Amino acid sequence: MTLWPACLPRPHTAACTITTLVLATLPASAQSLITEGDLADPEGGRWGISVMALDGTSFVDVNADARLAPASTLKLVTTAAAFEHIGNLDAERWPKGTALYLQQEAGAPYPSLVIQGTGDANLSNAADCEESCLSDLADAVVARGITDIQNIDVDDSLFQRPHWPDGWPHDDLRFAYGTSISALSVNDAVAKAEVRPGSSLGTPPQLSWRDAQAFNVDTSNATTTQYGFDLEFFMQPGSNWGELTGTIGLSTGPVQLSFGLSDPSLHTGRLLHDQLTRKGVTLHGLVRRQDEVTPVAAPPEAPELLFQQDRPDPRTTLTEILHESNNFHAEVLLHHLSMTRDDQTTEAGIELMEDILTEAGADRRDFDISDASGLSVYNRVTPDTMTGLLVWAAGQDWYEAWSGLLAGNGQDGTLEYRLTRGVQSGVVRAKSGTLFGADGLAGYFTARSGRQYAFAIYLSNSALSHGVARRRIDEVLEEMINTF
Repeated sequence: MTLWPACLPRPHTAACTITTLVLATLPASAQSLITEGDLADPEGGRWGISVMALDGTSFVDVNADARLAPASTLKLVTTAAAFEHIGNLDAERWPKGTALYLQQEAGAPYPSLVIQGTGDANLSNAADCEESCLSDLADAVVARGITDIQNIDVDDSLFQRPHWPDGWPHDDLRFAYGTSISALSVNDAVAKAEVRPGSSLGTPPQLSWRDAQAFNVDTSNATTTQYGFDLEFFMQPGSNWGELTGTIGLSTGPVQLSFGLSDPSLHTGRLLHDQLTRKGVTLHGLVRRQDEVTPVAAPPEAPELLFQQDRPDPRTTLTEILHESNNFHAEVLLHHLSMTRDDQTTEAGIELMEDILTEAGADRRDFDISDASGLSVYNRVTPDTMTGLLVWAAGQDWYEAWSGLLAGNGQDGTLEYRLTRGVQSGVVRAKSGTLFGADGLAGYFTARSGRQYAFAIYLSNSALSHGVARRRIDEVLEEMINTF
């Protein structure tokens, strides 16, 4: 029995419509989604589904022209635009490694260090770091025989100053996935800490930073109780102060916390200071933003390049974006898109993202893009726009390199635990997306027949839990894989 046995004509396409579904072929949970030829969510959400063969033939159209929230599936557009405009993985336009300069300021007894951000989002101070390691910069200072420095100046002028994209929800900015964007960062622009219960009942919990302190946290309004864990964290974006409230049980082990940063550049400078201190180098002045330094009467000497990291492998940041759905890496990549037009802001990069959507056949009214990661609540994309992009990408010379970086069902990334039964592992290569009230999945699948399809499945404005929404998406996709 054929699942989509006939195509009903639509303007400019031969589209099969889900009204031809034979309900008996679908699992019961998927049947419950279908009402009078459309998908309906009893909790008030709106479905949109588009499936196309790689020759552009449309096979499924359920609200495929509806403007819905793409969430992190938008990262498909960002990374495709990067391959199109920055180039293949060996192109010179991919970011260079972080640079460290030595500069002698007039009247200063010791030289200063200038750490210059190049938009390498991979810089790390992890103990097991192997690439783009902050410790390499500190080692270069020691190798030069420098034991005293005046200041550490952080230079993030390659991009606009640390900022948040338009439409990022205020409540998200305190968390790791909502950190501000900068050309200079370390550890994905995230500060990590742990909180433990106080020494006795009624005492505040104890918070300690994994590395240098990122900001002040007031724990005086939180309390150690006998049992349970109910802590809340509050922070005003752009401030240097946060607060923990609530309770933590006396027997609770250390709880790991990850915070977003208002100024990843300054935090990087502080972590470099920490590395230098452990190696016996003394800082006599400040860690400061270079663009906030008060000019002196006599200009400083021209800086001397002391060390520069090797160019990082673009696969590292692309894997972070497409496998781990790292918002920070996506937004940094957007700036590198803009830099292909010599623009320090995000506007040029967003225009390039929009350009490939229209080149792939979308009408300008079919989408709105406000960021690169999909976290902005202003983003809207129709399912047909997304599948049109995926079909177009399959015809580009960079397609194999790009599609090979997508996560596979039952294998890795955000799809590691999805579609693990009922279909073969790896037959879906896709990007998931999650926002408050929205879930999505878009990419490619290989059907049981061996034919490949591009697909986009979106659910917006839903009261379903993310777990239930993902399960319904997977059930519909599984049925298509096993029937096509």
